[in-house]
Amino acid sequence: MKVIRAMKTYITDIKNLIVHGVIGIGILLAAYFLPVSAPIRIGILLLVVAGNTLRMRIAKSKRVDDSTEGETI
Repeated sequence: MKVIRAMKTYITDIKNLIVHGVIGIGILLAAYFLPVSAPIRIGILLLVVAGNTLRMRIAKSKRVDDSTEGETI
């Protein structure tokens, strides 16, 4: 269930949708003007997914840090 929840969060994040859309359009334009092999396209896709996942983890950790900022132990 944790994997499904994580996938749903990843798919519904608006920044991820924008980045994937821009990269997709870029790949289509590059394929039109400069043929790019399939492994390179897959590599770009994997880099985008990894970058977005890292961005989401950093944003989540900042939210946790901000929410615990005023607490004293």
